[in-house]
Amino acid sequence: AASDVYKRQAGNSLESIDLFDVYTGDQLGEGLKSLAYAVTFRAEDKTLTSEDSEAIRKRIVDAAAKLGAQLRA
Repeated sequence: AASDVYKRQAGNSLESIDLFDVYTGDQLGEGLKSLAYAVTFRAEDKTLTSEDSEAIRKRIVDAAAKLGAQLRA
C-alpha cells in the first residue's frame, strides 16, 4: 500500500499518517483519485527543524512519484 511506502521513507520520525480525504471526479480524469494525508513527524532525541521535516516530506513525495502519484498543489 502507498502508506506503507510513505512510512518507510519517514522512518522513525513518523508519529502518524492518516488518510483523511479521497476524491474522485471528472476534474481528475477517469481512473484517477486524489488522496490527502495528514502526517505528523516527531523525533525522540531532538527537535526537528523545518529542514528535517522538509527532507522527510521530500523523501515521501519522491517515493510517491515512483508509484505514479503527483503532488497536488
